[in-house]
Amino acid sequence: LRGAGIQVTSTAGAGGVRGDCTGKGCTNLTGICSNTVQGLLDIARESGCPITVWGAAEGGDAHGLNSMHGQGKAFDVGNSQCIGDWLNANSKKWGVTSVCAPFAETKKYGWKPCIGRDGKPYYEVGHFHLNFGGG
Repeated sequence: LRGAGIQVTSTAGAGGVRGDCTGKGCTNLTGICSNTVQGLLDIARESGCPITVWGAAEGGDAHGLNSMHGQGKAFDVGNSQCIGDWLNANSKKWGVTSVCAPFAETKKYGWKPCIGRDGKPYYEVGHFHLNFGGG
């Protein structure tokens, strides 16, 4: 990822990017599926947008019914107009099966909100959640 210009970070700072983390605040790349990595590499290349990963395979971050974090099939990436516009026009073509986004972007692009484990709509805060498999 870094070789493709994709930054990897966490809300816990540089020390939060590690293979043993399981919840919010850290970023775990251990167990991420190769097709998920390839999907993000393709998006970075095709979109030309700067991408920062904030979350990956940490199972404790799976708060929505369709979250694929614990299965290694999701990335959380920083939201920006560049990536939002690109996802709105191209995400399905590049293997993204669902996008959860902050409220403003969900409304701007006309996306459906994601559904939380409690069955109610929810919106991400400060990032796009990209599933590369499942709902």
